[in-house]
Amino acid sequence: MVHMKIAIPINDEKGLNSPVADNYSKCKFFLLAESDGNKITALEAMPSAVPEEAKGVKGAMAFVLAGKGVQAVILGKIAEKERLSLVGNNIRVFLGASGTARDAIKQYAGGHLTESSDCKKDGSCECC
Repeated sequence: MVHMKIAIPINDEKGLNSPVADNYSKCKFFLLAESDGNKITALEAMPSAVPEEAKGVKGAMAFVLAGKGVQAVILGKIAEKERLSLVGNNIRVFLGASGTARDAIKQYAGGHLTESSDCKKDGSCECC
């Protein structure tokens, strides 16, 4: 794992022991993890709240994550509209994570997750 800031949707504040949330759009927090090589250098549990003026806007959380410098999201699954909002904000999406946040990071570092960072599911891209 190279220097990167990743976000993992969680529903409690147990740090790396927090289970990965089943639902990206309804999680209570995002665990923000900064890595340098294979070492986690910083952790922060960020509430999954959007500014008042953006409430109800689809994909608003992607703007918040991008503003925090997140480069990738590691999760189990995600709705297509939410995935596209992340990709549109230059945030890479890695699917198939399970267990705790610690497990998800190990799955990511070991190359066991599926990247879904293209604009279209078939891998093509017309948005650039």
